[in-house]
Amino acid sequence: MKQVDPSIKIGVNGMTGIKWWERVMPIVKDDVDFLVTHQYSPIANYEQWNSNNWNYTNNVEIANQAIEKYNPNLKLNVTENSSFNPGQSHANNVWKMLHNFEMLGNTLCFNRLEYLHFWISRWFSPNSYTNDTSAFNHNYKLMPMAYSLKIWGNYLKKQMVYSTKKLRNIRSWASYDREDNSLNLFLLNKGVKPHLVTIQLNNYVKNIKNSDRLIISGAFPDSNKVNLKQVSPLKINKKY
Repeated sequence: MKQVDPSIKIGVNGMTGIKWWERVMPIVKDDVDFLVTHQYSPIANYEQWNSNNWNYTNNVEIANQAIEKYNPNLKLNVTENSSFNPGQSHANNVWKMLHNFEMLGNTLCFNRLEYLHFWISRWFSPNSYTNDTSAFNHNYKLMPMAYSLKIWGNYLKKQMVYSTKKLRNIRSWASYDREDNSLNLFLLNKGVKPHLVTIQLNNYVKNIKNSDRLIISGAFPDSNKVNLKQVSPLKINKKY
């Protein structure tokens, strides 16, 4: 194909562990442009998700390790990514949406990531839109799972930067644009109670006059109603 059109990009797919890549990569490492993998979630219920510290990026991490070992110039494409558990369908609700947000955020942190895809619809049957495989219902109205895509899609900056990520039930990410020195922070509370947090920005100097703040939430984990609203700005304590 490349002899016909050198601009054609070719990828090789794998998600069965490092043994697969160790057999495949020595053969294809100089003939492909990117590696492809999928990442879903094994989580069975809200309690399990709330009580663990997993990153949910196992397949992505293994593919990234294969790139580092065999050809660091290759890119990484995650063509299926979702908190959907292929072995157990769940309702399209708030905790699945937040879990989906977490998985997308963790995957976006890989520097080699070139493409990330969530299937917005599986087109199984009209009833399938009410479970966690879809971003919208049969009338094309947004379901909870869609809001995780909406937040990342609207507020992701050009570069993901380091964050401590985990503190009890709190998860965090930071996204930065070097051109205008703007920064977006994303905080996820996996619990059902509010948490007071203090955010420390290291090596980020800017005369911050105000900060917009957006909250996405639900009344309880199994709710299928999502609230997305702009609230009062953060209190900023300037220390340089």
